[in-house]
Amino acid sequence: MDGGCNKILHLFYLIISVAMKLNYEEKVLQKNEYSLTIFNVTESDLNIVYQCRYGFYAASKLIEADESHKFLSLRLVTDLIIFGGYIILTCTINGISKVENDVTRQWSMENEDHLLSYNGRINNDRKYKKTIFPGNEFSLKIFNVTAADVNKTYRCRYSFDAASIFIELNEYNYVNPPKPASTIIKYLLDKQMDTINISVYFKSVFPLPNCSVNIDATGFELTDLQQHDVDMDVNLSLSLQRIVVCNRSFNISCNVARKQYDVGYLKLKDECSSKGAFDAMIILLIILISIVLIFILVLVLIKRLVLDVRKNQKKDTTCSKDKNQTDSKTESEKILPLSEDKAEKNQIDDKMESEKLIIVSNGNENSYTQYNTI
Repeated sequence: MDGGCNKILHLFYLIISVAMKLNYEEKVLQKNEYSLTIFNVTESDLNIVYQCRYGFYAASKLIEADESHKFLSLRLVTDLIIFGGYIILTCTINGISKVENDVTRQWSMENEDHLLSYNGRINNDRKYKKTIFPGNEFSLKIFNVTAADVNKTYRCRYSFDAASIFIELNEYNYVNPPKPASTIIKYLLDKQMDTINISVYFKSVFPLPNCSVNIDATGFELTDLQQHDVDMDVNLSLSLQRIVVCNRSFNISCNVARKQYDVGYLKLKDECSSKGAFDAMIILLIILISIVLIFILVLVLIKRLVLDVRKNQKKDTTCSKDKNQTDSKTESEKILPLSEDKAEKNQIDDKMESEKLIIVSNGNENSYTQYNTI
């Protein structure tokens, strides 16, 4: 009777204890046994003495934490952290060959209260993704990385074991690349120096960009720098001779953390059009003047040649005329004596004829008649 009463009192005591602390559950087993189950075991539940009592009889046992032959390690798989990109954290359970699905797995940030994943359940599917690999690893992928995701401590937990890592940004593992929306390219014509001054402004970039153009020119120089917590605002400039870049297309590219980004494409046409048109006009004017001068020179040479030809022809004509006159005069002089001699001879002959006497047939001297032959 007393034993039955003690048993009832003991059961009542356990019921009260269970009601007060829901982490425990008692079960009466077959035959002469009953048990106590402890849920969500933590370190506070270990290395303490537990006691069971039945009537006036009691038994106790020290529950010690088993020496763990496994340990966790957490690493950042992504070599380069890029804002807007993603990072992967991998938790490795050393000492086992396979991750058990029924063992508690947990991801958290900064502290245990900021849970990212618990037993495969993700609190933000767009931001995080969990993966269990066939071996002894499971991972967490973080999308669209921002400043709120870095310089923080991340923790993975498997059963009672945990490992943590602090993701710190530095120039070796972090890149905030230049983006079109936050990049401004300007250029200005310096008429006095006859140069084109190009400036490139980056907002929220890291590390410092190293920029250049794809023509034979030096790189950009740093003119302004404003440092922030996880990035910087940068202004770079480059001065080029206008004759080098006029009517040419070229790219502006920048190396940021061992990766190249094309940030701009320029063709400086408007700034070159006035000078180009003026130069073209000057060249055309020079060509026209040269053509006119050559034409005038050719005309002068032709005119001089014609004058020389005419002069030579006139000289030849004059010489020929003089020669003809001389020859005519000589012939006249030759003919004139002959004519005079002939005339004189004719006169003599006429005279002699006129002086002949015509003899009359009777032979009478008085009958001679003198005729003058005309």
